[in-house]
Amino acid sequence: MCNATEYNEYFTVPVPQMSVMTVAFWIRIEDPMFFDGNWRYMLDARDILPESYATSIAVGGGWAYHVNGINQGNGALNATLVEDQWIRLVFTSTGANTAGNIFFNARHTHNEYIFQAKYADVRVYDRILTPQEIQTGTYQNTGLVARYDFKDATSTTAPDLSGNDRVATLYGDPIKGGSGTEHYAPGSSWQDTENWARTGNWIYYQGDYSGGYCWYADPGVEVYATLDKPVIGNAIELDFGGDPAPTSTLFQIRPVGTSQWVDLGVKNTTHVSTLPLPNSNTYYDLRVRNNPGAPGSYTILDKTSVI
Repeated sequence: MCNATEYNEYFTVPVPQMSVMTVAFWIRIEDPMFFDGNWRYMLDARDILPESYATSIAVGGGWAYHVNGINQGNGALNATLVEDQWIRLVFTSTGANTAGNIFFNARHTHNEYIFQAKYADVRVYDRILTPQEIQTGTYQNTGLVARYDFKDATSTTAPDLSGNDRVATLYGDPIKGGSGTEHYAPGSSWQDTENWARTGNWIYYQGDYSGGYCWYADPGVEVYATLDKPVIGNAIELDFGGDPAPTSTLFQIRPVGTSQWVDLGVKNTTHVSTLPLPNSNTYYDLRVRNNPGAPGSYTILDKTSVI
């Protein structure tokens, strides 16, 4: 997560020449001045493409954009966004660009019209994402030009996770403003075999599940799985594929630094569903267990995401 808490903090992303372009990311606006009727730049690509700015009060004709999967055309951002919530944005352009930099949280002339915000899972594609990708937020890697989660960022650079070595440049050390807690933010996603510490008799199974496999426990068997890092965001999204077996998996949370687990919710079906988090400002530990209220159902551990 790139945490711009001061007014001189922004970052740039280098991109190649492309015939079309998509820029997708999560943002949390933490500055009431974004909504006060003045210019605040969320991103600006006018170094590489005319009219490709996106500000609080105007979006250039070079962009169309979606908020949480809903098409907004190119209307003003301050009319469609809200403060202090994680929001998923997708900007698309059908105009050809030259090679150069995209500016985030600043005007392309550097360090102007900046605001306080957090950015997560920033991606650039050399194609227009499909309607399904835009609607669901589940993006394929085809055409991925650059991606940044800022987890291994220094005070001045962030590595490119796409494998294309397009290192982002950070100005004003925006990483230092973070909480210091390693965590999963909106855009983070992991499969069942990753990131969980499992206890009890979990069984590996290949079948009609997300990614073609899952971990499961038989009905009535007590099992637990605890995520290796806390989560922060709006909700937990779960994708358990399409196997028809009866399932009932209990998800639990606790604020970081506390000891008492509380029930977040139960996932009773396969396919995609969400469990809202109580407070999008709070870091939560997350664990999965068998549901004592449904002893005749299987417990499933499969694809999990933060949204």
